[in-house]
Amino acid sequence: MAARLLPALRMTEDDEDVFLMQELAPGNIVGVHNYCDGWCDRCGFANRPTSRHRDDGLVLTDCYISAVVRCAPPDNKPLPEERDRCLPFLIREIRALRRVVVIVTLGAFAWDGTLRALKALGHVAPRPRPAFGHGVQVRVGPYLLLGSYHPSQRNTSTKLLSEAALDEIFATARVLIESHETSQSNVPANGG
Repeated sequence: MAARLLPALRMTEDDEDVFLMQELAPGNIVGVHNYCDGWCDRCGFANRPTSRHRDDGLVLTDCYISAVVRCAPPDNKPLPEERDRCLPFLIREIRALRRVVVIVTLGAFAWDGTLRALKALGHVAPRPRPAFGHGVQVRVGPYLLLGSYHPSQRNTSTKLLSEAALDEIFATARVLIESHETSQSNVPANGG
């Protein structure tokens, strides 16, 4: 079966998406917003802190949310086969988003899946293969990957990931996007 985009993730050629958050999270887009309540708003990626349903007025700016795995596997522990089966969806999304600069990966599984998708698109990670870690940054082709621990209940309740640490990741992403936009605006149209 040919891969196709999730219906909830509509894109047009005019999309201003310059930031892709890569997440391992079951459910729909609304569930993802509820999971990370507030960071979109606090870091300037949304017009409000929460979303409870698809048509509640939330507007994302410079942000696109995707997932490495598109289903809710048993115990929320996807198998490599599930990741590989979903890979074509992720590849199509990244290919369709022409202005992505930063890819934030939430968790090691998302980091690995994103590296696999970028490799399939012809962007090979440096050698040795970059290890996942919170706050790790690595350039892969035109993209800058930024790793973060996944904001799972286990990681937040054990304080492995705090709200402040997650906010810092997205604030870093915002700075990276703005510095990229500034550097691009200083390039003459003829390449100079």
